[in-house]
Amino acid sequence: MKKRLISLITIITILFSLTATSHVYAENSYNEMTMLVGALDIMTGDENGNLNLECFVSRAEFAKIAVAMSQYRNMVATGSSTSMFTDVTFKHWASPYVRLAVINGIFMGYPDGTFKPDSTVLLEEAVTVMLRLAGYTDEDFGNSWPYGQVGIAKGNGILDGVNKSIGTELTREDILKIAYNTLISTPKGGNINSKYLEKLDCNFYEDTVIIATNEQNTGVAPGYVQTSNGTFKIDGGFDQSIVGSKGSLAVVNGNYFGGFAKSGANVEKLVIYSKLDNAVMAYSNGAMVKVDIDGKTTAYQDSEVTTYRNIEASLKTGDTIYVVRNQNNRI
Repeated sequence: MKKRLISLITIITILFSLTATSHVYAENSYNEMTMLVGALDIMTGDENGNLNLECFVSRAEFAKIAVAMSQYRNMVATGSSTSMFTDVTFKHWASPYVRLAVINGIFMGYPDGTFKPDSTVLLEEAVTVMLRLAGYTDEDFGNSWPYGQVGIAKGNGILDGVNKSIGTELTREDILKIAYNTLISTPKGGNINSKYLEKLDCNFYEDTVIIATNEQNTGVAPGYVQTSNGTFKIDGGFDQSIVGSKGSLAVVNGNYFGGFAKSGANVEKLVIYSKLDNAVMAYSNGAMVKVDIDGKTTAYQDSEVTTYRNIEASLKTGDTIYVVRNQNNRI
């Protein structure tokens, strides 16, 4: 299995590609988008986990999103007693984010000294902020604002899947797409394989199998999960039901399990009854089935990546194995 940063074109098929292309959004890609922005605390749901994608986004809310996507994400300071704008006093909930975004040139206010925090963010405003995060400056845009900004954004994929025009107010769904596209876009001056999300210490890995936690294998330290791409820290909210699944993994800060989206692969849980030559008789959903497994098939046991042939002798009646099938139903 290859370990590499995910890019959007293969997310549509739950696999990543590092080439630029137009994106066609499907249900699986929405899962990938929400997983990434959630793992990075860029956009999170309400108390019920609902992202409310139909709601409009205010400039204050977008300032918070922009800061969460920036290199200043861990520098938000509360407690300031000064106000930068007449309509964003130091008591305003968004004041720390607006201050940080404006001071660092990410977002701007208006010439009259206001920020208009409750106004809905417009397409051109959101695009300009994202491009600034990606390293672009006014010199790159030219004098035809906002057409220069929108043109660059379309060119590097930031507006893929966003069917809105200049002057249009944006919803949370629009911002989800724009934020996600920016994260996987190539920043100014980067090579074709570099992605903006690398600046935020977040990596994505395709074709990852969730192998075990301490509940399945006492050899895995408590508070960690073993995967085919390494072992990572987890918290108390880890979903044990994904063990044995294959999909796309988000790793934050190099060692934290940030999120997981199952792929379209067919994952089957088998309880072994007996072993045959290159096959097992096993219980699957209460029924006895014969499953053919080629000896060369990649297998994961404890902390080792090996082949089925090498682990076959150690399997015994009652053992549980997880079989991952591709779209052609091959293991």
